[in-house]
Amino acid sequence: MNRGIHIGMAERELETPVLVVDIDAMERNLARMMETLADSGLNLRPHLKTAKSPALAWKMIDAGAIGVCCAKLSEAEVMANAGIGDILLTSEVAGAGKFERLVALARRLPGFKAVVDSEHAIDGIAALAVQQGVTVNLLIEIDVNTGRSGVTSAADALRLANHIRDTAGVQLVGLHGYAGHAQIRPAEDREVLNPEAMEVLKEAVDVLEEHNHELTYLSGGGTGSSAIDAEAGVLNEVQAGSFLLMDTAYRDAGAPFENALSCLTTVISRPNETRAVCDAGQKTLSRDGGTPEVTGRSGVTYLRGSDEHGNLEVDPAALEAPLNVGDVVRVLPSHVCTTVNLHDVMVGVRDGIVEAIWPIEARGHVW
Repeated sequence: MNRGIHIGMAERELETPVLVVDIDAMERNLARMMETLADSGLNLRPHLKTAKSPALAWKMIDAGAIGVCCAKLSEAEVMANAGIGDILLTSEVAGAGKFERLVALARRLPGFKAVVDSEHAIDGIAALAVQQGVTVNLLIEIDVNTGRSGVTSAADALRLANHIRDTAGVQLVGLHGYAGHAQIRPAEDREVLNPEAMEVLKEAVDVLEEHNHELTYLSGGGTGSSAIDAEAGVLNEVQAGSFLLMDTAYRDAGAPFENALSCLTTVISRPNETRAVCDAGQKTLSRDGGTPEVTGRSGVTYLRGSDEHGNLEVDPAALEAPLNVGDVVRVLPSHVCTTVNLHDVMVGVRDGIVEAIWPIEARGHVW
């Protein structure tokens, strides 16, 4: 169902709530990222857990990205079905059906790669790969002080690297070190935390290379650390994703990109002079990154959301124009990744006119 959205219609005619992308701002964000990475030896491998759209993935590839990252196998399957061949799966998998699907992707896509941090995963992938006559490319994940998945020492990385070398059906192609804790932080924190994280990764690189392991891919980083990583010289690809559309959390942390993504929502109730209700609640705007932010309407604040309703606080003295039932308000998401995952479509707008309709085909693909 396309909700009556069509190319050429005016933005003001869109039925709300709806996610809208300022195409000019998005294109400037992409150009800025490519400029940041230019001449650094660092390639862009954008993470599609943010946009979840093959159309936007192709825009970034056409601009020079070498491939994409996906967080889940189902995301990777969507991107593969859209013709994208160079995919890195950045989350370990285990459990029923997972190794079978992973090896199936590796059979389809010679450029497919996956991260591992256990012998269990290596052995499970390898057994199926041998049966199916394919060799699966693997990156060992290093915990670079993020405190999530990944091996926690260079010695453990070497143990897994040796195990991969001795196991048919798999081959080691690199290391994965995502400094997630150094992304949505003030600049002064990033400038300390990210170099410390890269020191952990560099130690593992040195140990593995001393033992004759070839590491083609050193992958990690993100929107918050991209400029630091471009100068550090440890990684050779950065997994930035939020930069393209942006949110208020990254903006407030000082990321040098524009808020291209917004949500249009309509005032559906005006109970009194200090309160209004809009049609964008928690099923429309996520709050895990903080409270969404009304923009372009002085005196109006997004206060909280229930399932279907957004509560707006109104300061009558600060209003530059009356706020009435039927008025459309623009809201910036606080966390782009979890907000996009709530929607089926994004609408690309330029100069107030709908220029593109982008299905969010990996929406809800978390398995």
